[in-house]
Amino acid sequence: MRGNIGDPRTGVGQLPELQIGAAGQKGPLSAKRSGGVSVKKVSRHTVKYVLSEEAIGNPSAYRWRFFFPARTCRKCAYDRAPNHGSKLHSLDGTPPPPPPPPPPPNISPIRHVVIVYQENHSFDNVLGRLCARTGRCQGATRGTLPDGSRIPLATSPDIVPRVGHQTSAQNAAINGGLMNGFAHVHGCEAKHDHRCYTQFRHRQIPNLWKLAKSYAMSDQTFQMDSVPSFGAHVELVSATLNGFTGDPPPDSPGRAASGWGCDSHLDAPWRATPDSEITYEPSCVPWYGLDPDKYPYGGAYRPTNVQPTDTILDRLDGADLGWKLYTAEPGNGYLWSICPNYAKCIYTGRKQNQVDTRDVIDDAKAGSLPNFSVVLPTLAISQHNGDSMKAGDNWIGRVVNAIQNGPDWRSTAIFITYDDCGCFYDHVPPPDGLGIRTPMVVVSPWARPGHVDSTQASMASLLAFTEHNFGLSPLNDRDAMAYDYANSFDYEQAPLAPVPMTRSKLSPRARDVVRDPRKLGGT
Repeated sequence: MRGNIGDPRTGVGQLPELQIGAAGQKGPLSAKRSGGVSVKKVSRHTVKYVLSEEAIGNPSAYRWRFFFPARTCRKCAYDRAPNHGSKLHSLDGTPPPPPPPPPPPNISPIRHVVIVYQENHSFDNVLGRLCARTGRCQGATRGTLPDGSRIPLATSPDIVPRVGHQTSAQNAAINGGLMNGFAHVHGCEAKHDHRCYTQFRHRQIPNLWKLAKSYAMSDQTFQMDSVPSFGAHVELVSATLNGFTGDPPPDSPGRAASGWGCDSHLDAPWRATPDSEITYEPSCVPWYGLDPDKYPYGGAYRPTNVQPTDTILDRLDGADLGWKLYTAEPGNGYLWSICPNYAKCIYTGRKQNQVDTRDVIDDAKAGSLPNFSVVLPTLAISQHNGDSMKAGDNWIGRVVNAIQNGPDWRSTAIFITYDDCGCFYDHVPPPDGLGIRTPMVVVSPWARPGHVDSTQASMASLLAFTEHNFGLSPLNDRDAMAYDYANSFDYEQAPLAPVPMTRSKLSPRARDVVRDPRKLGGT
């Protein structure tokens, strides 16, 4: 039996129950979890069940199966025998009787998946005080320093503090799971008043708080890896870093275009295996279906060891489903655009699916949202370090309001989240292999109202939801095994009505920042 199982430090979901029953027995099988049935963990994702003769008597007279009692265990385990799943297996190899017909499929009304992908905030930084106020979710209002002392999480200024959030900074903050290393992050030291030990109040982000309270939210969604924006945007569509460390490429006099992708001619840190030395490869995922005379290196500007990889965009195209990346123009957030990171996107007709950020408002109003979209911000509305949080909340409100009041509302699921921690304090230790916890708000007429989804998830869960919803095959083990926010939805409920959004007045300083956003580097 194989899958993400058991111990939350090593996998996702509960251990499936092993059921054993007599071959000729009618009715449900009798459960066996002890008294001669033992479970031994043999690797991170594999356990071995051992059945003693005392437990079952004559082995040829019994059949077995794994029982998945909760929806949260969807795809959390596979067994290695033929006809896996909940089908019966004979211990002596005798074919079991045919299973009963499956229940009618639960058809999803969702035809439009919209991911609003903002910049650089942890869960406690954005929603910690909401959790403390309601008691419905896991949030903190105090943080732990390296010496073990605890301090209140101060109210953040509207202009988001500048603190480090590279891979090394995030790992230092996690500190092996102690979550007390944030004061070692550049810009968060005592001399800087521990400015990553901060969080926002309701009046600063009224739209996001209102949506989190009215629809569904996850308080257990983690970064796929401890990486800043470059790696997080690569992973969002492929569920892999493809060898890149996740840190962005350093700037170079040879930069050929704005941004970080194939057209930039920049090099990003990369390693062949997790134990290999870091080298620098073109910050481009190549594709060798291009004209070899024009693109001899698969779209990279020089020879590369990076290998091609499939993305969710490939799966959508293969199923004749539409998609768009709503993104900024060069110099205004283009570095987050995703498409330039992939030669198969930036150097093919797919580039036409990369459209202006503001087009999402028009498409929502016209009822022409694609089946899958990622809404990426411009600098001024990104909520990135150094930008206005209220300006970003106003933008979130505009996007949600346009969709709620457009023709596609009844068939849409909106996921509002942040690409990395920023790196602001969060108190929940990430599960093994994942990064710091980030906010996740699920907005849909089919979202469970006021629901807190506490099943462990990651950014790969966004891919899992999309794949399960549209019947697409997974890209790799990470999205194949990821929880898909199933508990956040109820397709049999009366559809929820839109929730009115507000527009906050910006301070004079915030207005100046919006008018003249800085060029960001090292994000």
